[in-house]
Amino acid sequence: SGTDSNCDGSAKPATSEACSSQSTCHWTVGPWTACGATCGSGEITRVVQCLNPTNMATLPETMCTSAKPVSTSECHSCSACPWTAGEWSSCTSSCGVGVRSRPISCDCPASTGDLSCPLSRSWSCSRAKPADFG
Repeated sequence: SGTDSNCDGSAKPATSEACSSQSTCHWTVGPWTACGATCGSGEITRVVQCLNPTNMATLPETMCTSAKPVSTSECHSCSACPWTAGEWSSCTSSCGVGVRSRPISCDCPASTGDLSCPLSRSWSCSRAKPADFG
């Protein structure tokens, strides 16, 4: 029941101290980037951060106790693989209009699965060979 003046001021215990809690810290993930490849295998990335939900401040990764989500992943794209055209077959007619065909493929060097798309296209023999394979 004394006052501060009755005690040794240099040995006064602290009344508060800094502390931290990790119970509400959580991971937040950004959107995936576009695939880094247009013909084959590439990589996609995203930003992964540990956040304080109270003020949305970025925290050191050690503050988030759950497993960190992945920030990179493999991707596959065949959006810009080149077309390859094979030789024309013989015309189905030796006199008049017939049809000839040739194999066309779009080979994608993806590391998983078969993403190749072989096609066979036919055109009338009376027309010129198409320049664009289409």
